[in-house]
Amino acid sequence: GAIDDNTTWRASGHVFLPLHASNEGKVGLDAMSTQVALGLKVKLAKWASFDYAFSARKLPAVVDKWQVQNGVMVTASFDLL
Repeated sequence: GAIDDNTTWRASGHVFLPLHASNEGKVGLDAMSTQVALGLKVKLAKWASFDYAFSARKLPAVVDKWQVQNGVMVTASFDLL
């Protein structure tokens, strides 16, 4: 979505519930994989922007804890021709 001409946002979520899990310890909702992602982009100038990204996921087949990531980027661009 767009907040104004210089600011945009994004959000997504994914849920996966396996019908059959190969690991016998996790069944039903305990085997459900969940992922949430959020982002914000602010255009600072015609050639520069600031991005923030947040991601949280729980993948019980890999590790049974929430994994959280935060990312910040400052991007510069230019037109060659």
